[in-house]
Amino acid sequence: MTILKSKIHYIIRDIRERNFIRLFLGRALEVILKNALILAKEYGQFNSAKSFNCVDKNNKPIPWYTYSAIDYLNNLDLGGKKVFEYGSGNSSLYYLRKGAEITCIEDEENWFNILKTKYLNEEQIKLCTNKSDYVERIEINMSDIVVIDGSYRPACTKYLISQMQDKNFSPYFIIFDNSDWFPNSIKALDKFLNWHRIDFCGFGPINDYTWVTSFYMNPKKKLERENKNIILNGNYNCNLE
Repeated sequence: MTILKSKIHYIIRDIRERNFIRLFLGRALEVILKNALILAKEYGQFNSAKSFNCVDKNNKPIPWYTYSAIDYLNNLDLGGKKVFEYGSGNSSLYYLRKGAEITCIEDEENWFNILKTKYLNEEQIKLCTNKSDYVERIEINMSDIVVIDGSYRPACTKYLISQMQDKNFSPYFIIFDNSDWFPNSIKALDKFLNWHRIDFCGFGPINDYTWVTSFYMNPKKKLERENKNIILNGNYNCNLE
């Protein structure tokens, strides 16, 4: 009898609140639908999947990282920082929008021509169709942030480690995208750096699966926050202090 009264109470409440989704489908499906709407609309995954382009809800370029990694980057001040990227794309445009200086290494000529013609100059993007030319880049030693997100990632990892040993350069952090696909490279970085690794797991632009974007944080360096309060998409917008 108590269970029946409780169900009637919730039915009446849902009718009063005009919450017909919960009334007819139940709370579990309501939560799933609301979460899907946050992902599709607030994070812009619908736009990115439809256009096969890494953009947010306002069609601005974002990296092809997990959304949790992008949320973290959105709150950092990257103004004037030098970003070195293995690979290029909307992440490059995102870093420029954040006020960073970029050097991108690209091995796909058609993609290089698109980016160079429309968005980037010859100082910002380099075409390297040969593996050794792609991997062994001296520009990495002048960088504040290193991104491993293109071709030859195991080789790029080994080169990064060798340069940090020989040149003694030390970036603010290192980003390794799709780190769940490269366990040996991650083990090598873990062993060499002994830095705190943050694995940002979950969904991201375009794809219909989850993956991991890992950040290695330099314990001796700290970037300022652009936003003093945490800002993200789809949150409950609640302040209890």
